[in-house]
Amino acid sequence: TEGRLNELEASLRSRYSMKPTGELTFILGIKVTYDRKSRTVLLSQSAYAKTILERFSMNDSKPMATPAAIGTSLSRHDGDPADYPYAQAVGSLNYLTTATRPDLAQAVGVVSRYSSSPGPEHFAAVKRILRYLRGTTDLGIQYRGDAMTLIGFVDADFAGDLDDRSRVRGTERGDKGGRVAAHPTMRGGLRPVTGHHHQRGQPGRHRHRARSERERESADQA
Repeated sequence: TEGRLNELEASLRSRYSMKPTGELTFILGIKVTYDRKSRTVLLSQSAYAKTILERFSMNDSKPMATPAAIGTSLSRHDGDPADYPYAQAVGSLNYLTTATRPDLAQAVGVVSRYSSSPGPEHFAAVKRILRYLRGTTDLGIQYRGDAMTLIGFVDADFAGDLDDRSRVRGTERGDKGGRVAAHPTMRGGLRPVTGHHHQRGQPGRHRHRARSERERESADQA
């Protein structure tokens, strides 16, 4: 209520030097848009998104419908790093994901694992994200003024990391129509499978088979 807001303002004034600046419209690169009629608040970073596109010469690129291609899997690159400001691009995109663009979180999280030595395939994945951003610069997070309803989601892949067979697990919690927290994590790799202790249909046999096939392909290429 207005009374409680006044009490909070008076308490802050007693501790800090403050002056009224009116309604909040912009903070830390985040634009705040109010819709009094529908009782919503939209947080967006369209100006920052356009700056990213211009910085990495993608402001005239063809937009994509998704930030990553379906079924795309990346792995470590053992050759020379790609001649591209890869880490800078990933860092710029990461700020978007933590502030107003959770739709980028999964794709940016994947490419960020390879910042130390990116290859052509990682560069292509970053360009794909930027092309998606090109067509969605005005997206943001919208919060509604209705009653609190906390909703959570969790999901994980099955040994999706091609290098150590780790699985990626993500959780996200939202309230009033917008995200309030997200935590992507990677779990430990799989242990080698030995003997014949796995019954038919259990996942260990398939993991062992996938690893053996990958080792054979590496040996053939060598």
